[in-house]
Amino acid sequence: MEKEVIIERLFNEWLHSKSLIIEFEKLFSQDNSLIHIREKFLLDFYETIALLFWNFILTNISKLLENSQTNSKDNLSLAVLIDILKKENKNWKEAETKLNNLKIKCSEIKKYRNKNLSHFDLAHSIGENEFNSSTSIEDLYFYYDEVLQIINFTLNEFSMSPKSDIIINHGKHKGANELNRILLEYNDYYVSKLNS
Repeated sequence: MEKEVIIERLFNEWLHSKSLIIEFEKLFSQDNSLIHIREKFLLDFYETIALLFWNFILTNISKLLENSQTNSKDNLSLAVLIDILKKENKNWKEAETKLNNLKIKCSEIKKYRNKNLSHFDLAHSIGENEFNSSTSIEDLYFYYDEVLQIINFTLNEFSMSPKSDIIINHGKHKGANELNRILLEYNDYYVSKLNS
């Protein structure tokens, strides 16, 4: 497979995941009115949605950090970029160092994916073992910025144009924005009915 196709597909995975992080932030806006509505009327629903978003995002970062092969099957991961750089005698060591540093930073995410999402590890499920840290939204932005740096490092090695971290897509995040708008309108309606 051509390196351009692989790099583009990795970038698309990055773009999709980064968009989901933004959507997650919009959906779980810190607007006090929205927090009140979520907690009063839709707590279980929002907890489920948060878990689905969060697990999907954590799974994606884990997949990007996989080795280039698993059981002799090729993976689409950042490690493939290292293989491409090696094959074409480019500066693969610096890219590998960046990737290894990111893997260390994301080790708890990968552990969570392996012990809780891929299967239910007994020791973690019954509380004998615990995860050592939690991941914040800021951590995710940082990790995904580092993923883009590795992609762009590879592009630079091949004198190709780097990818931008600016996400411009007016159709994206419309679901979260619309849901928040509907909830605020419902809240206004609900309050007006209480006051009449």
